[in-house]
Formats: sequence, C-alpha cells, structure tokens
Amino acid sequence: MTTKEMAEIIGISRITLSKYLNGKGGISQKSIDKIERCLKQYNFAPNTHARSLVGKKEQIISFVSTFSGVTDGVSRITSHFATLFTNYILVEAKKFDLKVLVTITDSQHAIAELEQLFSSSLIRGAIIFGLESGSAGFERINSRGYPVVLVNQEERSPSPNISLVNMDDQKCAYDTVMRLANEGHTRLMYIGSSLKRLPAQRRQKGVAQALAELKERGVTCILGNADFKEDLAYEYVKEYFADHREFPTAIIAANDLTAIGAINALKALKIKVPDQVSVIGFDDIAVSAYFSPPITTFRADYELMAQQTIKELVALIDGEHQGGVIEIPMELVERSSAKALR
Repeated sequence: MTTKEMAEIIGISRITLSKYLNGKGGISQKSIDKIERCLKQYNFAPNTHARSLVGKKEQIISFVSTFSGVTDGVSRITSHFATLFTNYILVEAKKFDLKVLVTITDSQHAIAELEQLFSSSLIRGAIIFGLESGSAGFERINSRGYPVVLVNQEERSPSPNISLVNMDDQKCAYDTVMRLANEGHTRLMYIGSSLKRLPAQRRQKGVAQALAELKERGVTCILGNADFKEDLAYEYVKEYFADHREFPTAIIAANDLTAIGAINALKALKIKVPDQVSVIGFDDIAVSAYFSPPITTFRADYELMAQQTIKELVALIDGEHQGGVIEIPMELVERSSAKALR
C-alpha cells in the first residue's frame, strides 16, 4: 500500500502522513491517533528506506538491460559499465526491500517483455538501460502510467511517470575540447559512434559545440567513427595516420575501448603517446589504469547513478513524484596518455 492510498484511507493529507512517518512533528495528537490506529489495522509497517513499498509480501521491480551478447546460447551482459551498474542497482534495491527481476534482452524485444511483466502485475516499476534514444513502444507504457526510470536514454522525460538519469557526457566532451585547445592542441581527432545511444549522441554534441566556439581560433577536428569498438578504432587510426603527413596532436575517443584501439594503432606506427599525440577516453574501464600508457579518461559515479535511479523509481511508485531529469557528473581522471603542448 502506498502512502497516498493510506492517507486516503485514514482521511488525512499525504503531507501529514509523510510528516508522521519521517518524525518531523507539527501534527495534532488527533491525527497521530488516527494514523497509528490505521497502521495497526492494515499492518502497515514503515521502513526508513522504503515506507511506501510495504504492505505486500514481495516488492518486485524489473531491471532491463540491452547491453548483451550471446555466448554458448546464453545471453550475458557484455559491457563493463553495464556490469558495474547492474551490481550497484541490486545493492541499492536491497536497501529498499526490493527484489529485482533482471532481464537481459535485445532492443527489439525489451519493451514487449517489459509490457508483459507490467500487465501481469508481477512488477511495480522498471528500470530500462541500454535502449537507443527514441525507441518505439514507450507510448504504450506512457499511456498506462507505469513507473519507469530510463538510464542514459532520453534528454527529456516523455511522461510524468517516467524519470531520467543521465551522465553529463555533453559537458565533459565540451570541456575536453576546450581544454586541449587551451593547452595548444589545434589539430584534433574525435572518434565517435553512429549508435543511437544517448551517451554517444551527447559526447558528439559536446565536441561540436566546442568546435563551433573555437572556429575563429583555427582549431580543426577530424571526425571518425568506431562504434565504441577497439578493432574499428585501431583500423581507422592506423589508416588515417599512415596516409597523412600532418596529423592531429590529440585524439578524443568516445570510450576507453576506442582509446585503446587508437593507442595500439599509434604504437604500430611508432608514434609516441603522449609526446606526439595525446589520447583521452571515456568510462574509465578497469584496464585503463594499467594500460601503457595509462589512459586519461572520464569516470562516472556508477554507485551514485544506481542510488538516484532507485530513489526515483521508489518515488514514482509512491505516486509522490513526477518524472524528472537527473544529471550525474563525471570526473576527469588524469593519467599519462595526454599532455599539454605548451
């Protein structure tokens, strides 16, 4: 039973009930007596983490990830980021007495599977992670009012029952270009991705925004594509640098795997990193700190992302919150793969 439903049964406002549950005071003794009688009658036992989610034997949410691949006929999470984030979601959900039904699927079937879970009343809310921006099917979820949190998928909430939790990729990419330019790098390369995922799109936007502002300063940028893949980045960088006498002095890679591919290609061409070419990545995967040279990159606080995601979903389930947008800041981790020219 939610606090909204309980408040209606008691005959008080949801704010008054919330004050009581949070021990904030400012409530008449008459209201306190009514609340406590009702709590006892309905066996409503508030939990400090999830007072709105009690009243049922099991509280189940769904976590849907499309960062998957098939190995030996079994779907598995294939992304370092997705693995970390999934683990943190499970940890945070436990704090709220929630059980999590993890669904590893592909983009084509994710919405249909989620809709089936909601229609069967098996789950109370859902977290969707890894779909392309603008994915079809959300209009049905929107129209039925299902509580959903989208992670790194959309920039604007399409419905009051949908919240968004995103990383500030665009700002980080913008700041990186501006920083490199201020450090004397006027010939840049950005190796992005054509995937219609929000981080890829926002990182590209951040680069474009900075370049537009730096146009009069003579800063140029070669735009490449590797779709977040190490092998494609290796081939692209090796081919470009082998065919050009004058090459970029800094590479911004859309993720660390792309950065690793770029560095390996530069090594194959006997081009020194960072003395001749600086390389900066995104995501701070585990190997980045131990690569040669260690990679300068951006790190997201995956634990904070999971905390905010679960809190948003609980608030939506409560009916005490309308969908909003939360931006999670990323931290620049400076290592040895990048340096100033001056």
